[in-house]
Amino acid sequence: MTNGELAKELSQYPLTAIATGLLDFEQLKKRLTNSQEKTTGTNPLKIPEEERRKLFGERVKMMRNLRGLTRSEFAKKLGVSTALVSAYEVGKREPSMKNLIALTQILNIESDWLLGISPPTQEKNT
Repeated sequence: MTNGELAKELSQYPLTAIATGLLDFEQLKKRLTNSQEKTTGTNPLKIPEEERRKLFGERVKMMRNLRGLTRSEFAKKLGVSTALVSAYEVGKREPSMKNLIALTQILNIESDWLLGISPPTQEKNT
């Protein structure tokens, strides 16, 4: 992975996550390298479903931590079990449409970024 590719990926994370150390650069670089090896075709956004779920989970966990919420508090706000939040964060489960909408509202972030579709432009206005 080149420095440019790493910089491009890092640009998708909030600066506060980088500054507070919630983003582990070595782990991110390893994950990206592995996903690039599995990528088919020329589109770098085509990653296996398991990798996509892991990316989603990492972003949910990072934003939950940035908002100062415990898993338990977050689960209560979301109206689900702590076990389900944990499953989201480790990439074992994907949220329903209803829960995805609630996630974006609670975390105040765009769903496209959580899903890995686009980099965040800014936090949602409340």
